[in-house]
Amino acid sequence: MMTARRSLVAAAAALALAAAAAGCGGGSSNGNGNGKDSTQVSHRDLAAQANAACAKASAAIAKVPAATSVSGLAAYAGSVQSIGDSLRADLSKLTPTMADRATFEHYLDGLKTSNGALAAMKAAASKNDEDGVRTAASTIAGTDVGVLAARAGFGSCATATKTPGS
Repeated sequence: MMTARRSLVAAAAALALAAAAAGCGGGSSNGNGNGKDSTQVSHRDLAAQANAACAKASAAIAKVPAATSVSGLAAYAGSVQSIGDSLRADLSKLTPTMADRATFEHYLDGLKTSNGALAAMKAAASKNDEDGVRTAASTIAGTDVGVLAARAGFGSCATATKTPGS
């Protein structure tokens, strides 16, 4: 029973990390700093900003203490979700070209879903609800933000999903 619980915590933590690491994207508003800039960002600049933000977010996530129990998973998932939410908000300020818009929007939708699942994981772990943690982990895995990042052309964000043992 204890081994199964540790496996659940390890798997859920790895998925939380993968969701946030692949969910990194962001940067400045490419201009005046007052929210969404109407200037379209070239694919090259969009990818460069997203990939740079992934490296920054990965470093921030690396500083989050690892979860060693289901209850400890709540704090971990909450921290990772906060990083993912901030980065999604930053990325949302960018305006991609029409050619990039569909894949960019799919990526943002995936980030929103993964961040919501991280919130659900935090809530479930806070209640020691292992089934809720599994459900949230399944949602994160099913969203496959890394694939969405690759489709958007954010190579570093796509490969940021690699975790020890994956």
